[in-house]
Amino acid sequence: MDATKFVTYPVNVIAEDDGGCIIKVRGWEGALSEADSMEEMPAMAQSLILDLAEGYIQARKPVPEAEPLRDGDIPISIPYDAAVKIAMRNAMLEEGIRPKELAGRLGQTPQALAQALGLRRATKLSTIAGILAAFGRSLQVSF
Repeated sequence: MDATKFVTYPVNVIAEDDGGCIIKVRGWEGALSEADSMEEMPAMAQSLILDLAEGYIQARKPVPEAEPLRDGDIPISIPYDAAVKIAMRNAMLEEGIRPKELAGRLGQTPQALAQALGLRRATKLSTIAGILAAFGRSLQVSF
């Protein structure tokens, strides 16, 4: 699974008269938020994307890939390790591997695995590679 498909999302912004703005992630129904200023918008948009991804994960649904950027879109990126974890979670769903089962394969508690897979928590590449290996996948990095 290609984690780069989960890194940069297209966002549309509608400026408001008070200096704030409405943020919409294109391609995700109901993905709306607000920011008090345009300076605050990128952080709020990134938080919205991560919130939505966490909602999909909790509902045991695949997180949608980012749609291609179009004219007028503002690209908002999430951390690469979060994108890798999203791709990993989607792969787990495809293969029918539940977090509790994967934790057992790793000799970890489900809570420790949940922390390692948390989208807002930095995780070492070696940890991500170990988790992937536990269900027959490998981490590949290219430049």
